[in-house]
Amino acid sequence: MILKGLVLVTIFFAARMDVQCFILCEMPNCTHVEHSPVCGTNQITYNNSCLLERQSTENICLKGDFNPIVKVYDGPCKKHDSTTSGSVIT
Repeated sequence: MILKGLVLVTIFFAARMDVQCFILCEMPNCTHVEHSPVCGTNQITYNNSCLLERQSTENICLKGDFNPIVKVYDGPCKKHDSTTSGSVIT
């Protein structure tokens, strides 16, 4: 009886996690968002905050990378030295 209860509890929590992940993984619609560059924590310039959020959601939900990308500041990413520059996501 204890084992049966443990299995039911495990199934319940697994189902709850799937529902939460489904809600969390709803991809933002960025089709009608204006060009307003932002720099992400990954040193990549996104054409707008929506595209940054979309990439962060995709990384978490589709690639299993649980390090969210967040906006560091408005505008394109600045170079750190003469050999690197931030990429641009359009």
